[in-house]
Amino acid sequence: MLGVRANLDFPFTNVSLVVEQEAMPSGTVRCDTLDIPLINEDGIPLGKGVSRFQYDIPLNTITLLTGETLFVSIRHNMKREYLTGISDVGLTLMAE
Repeated sequence: MLGVRANLDFPFTNVSLVVEQEAMPSGTVRCDTLDIPLINEDGIPLGKGVSRFQYDIPLNTITLLTGETLFVSIRHNMKREYLTGISDVGLTLMAE
């Protein structure tokens, strides 16, 4: 699960994130581009919270073999280099 925390200083209605997952040593790679809506057409945040809003986005899974390590890279795919209003980006890992 990908978590994003943002406030109303974020200047866009959506954020585009690229999530790369790589299992080593097998070399299995999964790359997903996520377009995450943060604000609806009426200017109301879609996340949970009061001044900072939490958005939880399910990610596609990657299965690890015994002894493998998962490397995860998250970057934004927006026109601006710096994104004001995004305070946190994180992962929740779950075992089956």
